[in-house]
Amino acid sequence: MRPAPGEVLHFSEDPSITRFAPHVAATAQQPDPYVWAVDAEQAPSYWFPRDCPRVMAWPHPGTSAADHELILGPGGGERVHAIEYGWLARMQQVRLYAYRLPAAPFRPFGQPRPHAMVAVELGCAMPYLDRRRDGPAVRRCNPDFA
Repeated sequence: MRPAPGEVLHFSEDPSITRFAPHVAATAQQPDPYVWAVDAEQAPSYWFPRDCPRVMAWPHPGTSAADHELILGPGGGERVHAIEYGWLARMQQVRLYAYRLPAAPFRPFGQPRPHAMVAVELGCAMPYLDRRRDGPAVRRCNPDFA
């Protein structure tokens, strides 16, 4: 699942989020409160249970053909995601919810390369369930509830 143009995603195992308010996350390494989300490039990093250890690899424009084959294997596609075997059952059972949020209030976060998108104000409060796209586990932020 990836965000559509003009959107970012907030992944959660909680299907009942009704308001996205800036907060200091329990795992935060900075003191500022944010609403956290990810863009299309970073979304695959969050297709896992919250605390699941993971490693991922994918090519970038500077990846050589030899490195691509070494890391992804012949015919291996464009990404590899790996988890510890002890997490397999949890991975198979987890139900993740992707909250679609408007991208406009968000800015890239992280150095030297952004790994998330953050906002200090969102402009919308209530997600609504979208059953037309991506299955029943997708929620959209409805700006009409702001």
